[in-house]
Amino acid sequence: MTPMMIIIAAVAVFVLLSYVKVKTNNVSNRESSYSNTNRSSNEQVEYIPEELEEHLRTLKRDGRLIQAIKDLRDETGMGLAEAKQFIDDLSV
Repeated sequence: MTPMMIIIAAVAVFVLLSYVKVKTNNVSNRESSYSNTNRSSNEQVEYIPEELEEHLRTLKRDGRLIQAIKDLRDETGMGLAEAKQFIDDLSV
């Protein structure tokens, strides 16, 4: 093997390893971005302000369950399933 072939092979290996490293970082960044986006849906909301709760009761009483869920999610960052469960359990 000539020195030129060794240099070409080394450069090719370097380029290939760099490409794999960049792709691995991109996947890792996408995963962490996804988990940051959904973080609020995994956190449990411990306190709902009384005026929000009363607003939600009024919406539920009026049969506007979807609006109640939307408002709760907007104000607290709750996930869809958690907000729906909260509204279902809310006494009117």
